[in-house]
Amino acid sequence: MDQIILDTTLPSSPSPPSPSNFISNSINQNHQQVQNQIQNQSQNQIIHSFQNLNSNLDIESSHHLQVHSDHDPSSFPGRPPGLHPLAIPPLTLKQKLYIILPQMLGAAVLDGLANFGIGCAMYLNAKNVRIWILKNNTVAGDMAITIFIQGVLTFCIASGMVHVDLRKNTITAFPYPWPDTSWGAAKRLSPDNAKTRIGKLWTTFHNDQGFSRGLHFFSGSDVNDIFDRRLSRSQFFTRLAWSIWKGSVLSVIYFFIIWPIAIAIVSPIWAGENLGNGNFTAPLIKGVYGFVYGLLMNPVCAMIAMGSEDSVRHHRAERQRQQFENPEKVAMRTTAAERVSMPVIPTIELSTPQADNLIEENMSPRSHLNENPLQRVESLRRSLELLSAHPNNLVNPQPDHDQPTPHDNYPGLGWRSSDVYRRRSIDVAPHRISQGRYSIKSTSGPLTRSTSTGSAHPRSTNESQGLFVSPRKLSHLPTNLSHHQRLNTSSSHRRQFSQQGIIPE
Repeated sequence: MDQIILDTTLPSSPSPPSPSNFISNSINQNHQQVQNQIQNQSQNQIIHSFQNLNSNLDIESSHHLQVHSDHDPSSFPGRPPGLHPLAIPPLTLKQKLYIILPQMLGAAVLDGLANFGIGCAMYLNAKNVRIWILKNNTVAGDMAITIFIQGVLTFCIASGMVHVDLRKNTITAFPYPWPDTSWGAAKRLSPDNAKTRIGKLWTTFHNDQGFSRGLHFFSGSDVNDIFDRRLSRSQFFTRLAWSIWKGSVLSVIYFFIIWPIAIAIVSPIWAGENLGNGNFTAPLIKGVYGFVYGLLMNPVCAMIAMGSEDSVRHHRAERQRQQFENPEKVAMRTTAAERVSMPVIPTIELSTPQADNLIEENMSPRSHLNENPLQRVESLRRSLELLSAHPNNLVNPQPDHDQPTPHDNYPGLGWRSSDVYRRRSIDVAPHRISQGRYSIKSTSGPLTRSTSTGSAHPRSTNESQGLFVSPRKLSHLPTNLSHHQRLNTSSSHRRQFSQQGIIPE
């Protein structure tokens, strides 16, 4: 019998943790729990903040839409917010007279005379003229047709002529467009609030409609300028078709306003009478009707053209171009010839009658008639008077930074523009008398250089006397002379510049 040996060994149990490991594990668990709580709280806070932000944005957007729909400031620059779209902009006196006199009264008189003439041709020789009977010459039907024919012609002609005046700068455009097409937009609704697809499509369509869409049809533009000669044939007929279409739609509006009022006035008085057989009643009715219609419609067509966005934009661009095209025009206080520096002759009192006589006696006939107009003499005389008050400029010339460069052009100066860059100024004259081709090398005769032609050649004795004085007459004048003026005593040391002035050497 085999001996059964029982294994009484117990399974090994885990060793109890040490105190240090137990503490570290508990710390890690607590730290993990704290991190999870912090992460959950931060996520909740972020979600809550985003929800608040979305709600705030919804409130602000809805408030913005409400304010925009209530006040609706115009988006065009320069237009004050809160104005009615049909409010006329502030006009100048010239614009008011232009609208009232030629476009309102003048056009109304022409329309009245034209309608009266047509009425005379239609009704004077007719035997039976009634107000309502259509088989006869009916006045009511004629008034209805006149609304459309005269309205289309008025819109095409008036708008086209106003555009011509705007293009020629006869009249200026409005400061901002009229009528204002940014006013009256429909209140926007969210398509997501619609429960059906048809409702969503209708809401989307409704957001793009409004009163401004109708005003935009009547706003003028360059498409109404049909009298521009630069247009091709296709462009002309395209603009003419657009003008006829707009004039027809505008005539429909006037039809529902003017025609019922006119019928209400005419029908009770002449409803059962015969207005034919040489009676002037029907022509007078037609003439007065055309006058009133032109008085009301023609200024509106003119203001549509003057307040079109294209006209306003072109007017602003033209005004800006004129403002910056010639910026020196406002700052230019003297002419170009008056800014040229000339030598000083203090021995001559240019404002005295004796000096004037002396100048006239020494002017040669050739220079007086051909090359020295009175304007040039007067400008040079003012230049000499200006330099006589500052004789130090001859000894120590200071560069003038305000003067233009020699190669600048001066548009609009006329005869002075060709002499500005050719004249020798005082800052280089003292250096030319002692060096270069202008130095004094010969005493046989004075060398006269014409600055207007750019040539240097000897002149005769009559022409070499200069523009103002002769050497002999200078000796009889007071002789309190400076270093440059003491050279005047010798005629052989003198070099004269013809026509423009004298530089004593």
